[in-house]
Amino acid sequence: MANTAKIALIGNPNSGKTTLFNALAGQNKKTGNWAGVTVSESNAKLVRNNTELTLVDLPGIYGLSLAELSQDELVVKQAISRGDIDVYVNVLNANNLDRCLFLTTEVLDLDVPTILVLNMDDERAASGKVIDTEKLSALTGCTVIATTAISHEGLNTLLDAIDALISEQASTAHQHSKLPNDIDLPAADTRAAAIKKYVKSSDAVISESKRVFDARFQQALKLAEAVTINPIKTNKKTFSQIDQWLTSPFTGSLAFMFAMYLMFFFATNVANVFVDFFDIAMGAIFIDGTSHILSSIHAPEWLNVVLADGVGAGIQTVATFIPVIGFLFLFLTLLEESGYMVRAAFVMNNWLQKIGLSGKAFVPLIVSFGCNVPAVMATRQLAKKDERIITTLMAPFMSCGARLSVYALFVAAFFTENAALIVLSLYLIGILVAIATGLLMRKTILPGKPDPFVIELPHWRFPGVMFILKATWSKLRGFMVDAGKIIIIIVVILQMISSVGRDFSWGNEDVDQSMLAAGSQIATPVFAPMGIEQDNWPAVVGLFTGLLAKEVMVGSLDAIYSKSVEASDATIGEQLVEALQTIPDNAAGLLAALTDPLGLSLTEIDDVENMAENQGVTTQLFGILQEKFKNGFAAYAYLLFVLLYFPCVTVIATIAKETGKKWAVFSASYSTGIAYLIATCFYQIVTFTSQPVFASIWLLACATALFTFYYMLKRHANKPQNKVIPLNIQ
Repeated sequence: MANTAKIALIGNPNSGKTTLFNALAGQNKKTGNWAGVTVSESNAKLVRNNTELTLVDLPGIYGLSLAELSQDELVVKQAISRGDIDVYVNVLNANNLDRCLFLTTEVLDLDVPTILVLNMDDERAASGKVIDTEKLSALTGCTVIATTAISHEGLNTLLDAIDALISEQASTAHQHSKLPNDIDLPAADTRAAAIKKYVKSSDAVISESKRVFDARFQQALKLAEAVTINPIKTNKKTFSQIDQWLTSPFTGSLAFMFAMYLMFFFATNVANVFVDFFDIAMGAIFIDGTSHILSSIHAPEWLNVVLADGVGAGIQTVATFIPVIGFLFLFLTLLEESGYMVRAAFVMNNWLQKIGLSGKAFVPLIVSFGCNVPAVMATRQLAKKDERIITTLMAPFMSCGARLSVYALFVAAFFTENAALIVLSLYLIGILVAIATGLLMRKTILPGKPDPFVIELPHWRFPGVMFILKATWSKLRGFMVDAGKIIIIIVVILQMISSVGRDFSWGNEDVDQSMLAAGSQIATPVFAPMGIEQDNWPAVVGLFTGLLAKEVMVGSLDAIYSKSVEASDATIGEQLVEALQTIPDNAAGLLAALTDPLGLSLTEIDDVENMAENQGVTTQLFGILQEKFKNGFAAYAYLLFVLLYFPCVTVIATIAKETGKKWAVFSASYSTGIAYLIATCFYQIVTFTSQPVFASIWLLACATALFTFYYMLKRHANKPQNKVIPLNIQ
């Protein structure tokens, strides 16, 4: 390669910077219509005219202030300080130019070749605004390109402009920020370095910083006014009236609850229309089909266990939950990209203030519904370290999409007539435990007050259907590939361990005699207080494999329990026809679910065969679960534990990276302990009359453990500590 160049995309939040990065690089980094989506550098490489371009997507910031107020701003300043960026692409929201140009005045002072990109040009055109790009170019000394990243408009023109800047290799002739005449800047390599040197050497750092800020802010406003022609205002109603409802404390909270329930409804009821198709079809192809081929060539038993019962069952497990996870991601993507998430954060600010957090903490918490890993990373946008730690401790209790696969399995077996209500209750309990965690931390080891809440309400956006589908597919593909690999490996291992007997023979039909049973049965009594009996040891195995990833739990339970299921006599072709028929059969009951989404008017079904028929299920797995869990209370206690205990090793590793190892250990221990206490208390309370003495002892033990834990936290918080918060001015 003859040449290399580093291109950095820098801009405000909600300017479409990451969408532009994805369009240029052909990637699928997470995007969202809110601040804080990008919290670290993202890199991609592409080749143009024999030059290797390294694209860098920097976190969205509003300005390069003198002190690092947040983690994402620190990331940007560290990238700038390395001095290896050849071209800056300053991404501006074309429909909100006056706000974006403040950062532009700072970027131009860096004296690095810069291109101004007026992104979201379609929204600008729809609003009626006209921007004089030639005048903006003349006033800034930069090439100005109009783009609409979401539809890939203007990308070739932008790439050509980047090529031109790289090939010119000429000195930069930017129009620098205009400062008060009495400011005499010292000599420095760049205008930005001179301003920083001047401020640091001043006797009044704060006041001089404010003067520089005010000068740049006024210049940005004048520049935007000079190049923008606004449309004539009319009395036409706009989305502002909708925002008044959605940001009102009462109606906004109701709207939020309704939006969350719709998401759960789509991820359960609507997704269940397609679950049986994937379950039966994949089982026929990858389990029965593989087993038939291996039997025809007289393959050894161990190979059938590995390929058919292991790999085949793993693929079936992953495929079964494609509809559930897919509909969840589809709904979350729509909420994110439309701009509703920020409005929900605005409404939730009042509630979060009560636990000592700002409304900005709502963003990582709501991201947790998709996955806890990006949620923990999203806490970087919080300015104060104590807020970041508290939010990090709260995030794992917000039920992620991976847990939803476990809920779907159990509600189909035990709560089929109230599926949405049961799932919603688990999500709400997770939220309540997260809130209690925030209050506990604020009252003990992490006291303090939240920063003032300032957040931008972005314009409402309704991205195209293809964009929504592509974004959803990207997330779903990540689940299928990343989680799928883990699930298949775990299922293969479990099948092998469960197939190998204590006498080291293969193909054991009695799973109780397997090597897997030997270890798991030892730990089962520990979970007896939450309703898991000794013969239900596979449930304990599921919990242990869930430490790796919650998706693996379903594969573990299915792989072990299904050992007791007889193979179907139907041919593969007949099973595929049966799989197709389940789609219209299940869809027929969808209308009833829409008119009565909570299922409150329906009676409970206590007959296994009727339940299987109503759900369109042909496997006996649901019946086996009902047999192993002695009642629905035990099943719900199990789900409570799944909801609250150790999130997964990836989340804990991310917490260790973001906040430190001690907080990662604390998070893992705290969440697992709370899960055990809540699940045990629930089961002992609902079954109190059947064993009052045993239940009383356990309830007293749980209360004592909670009080002791609270006392230890208060004692640690009351220890004298020297807290020094440095002001880092560079």
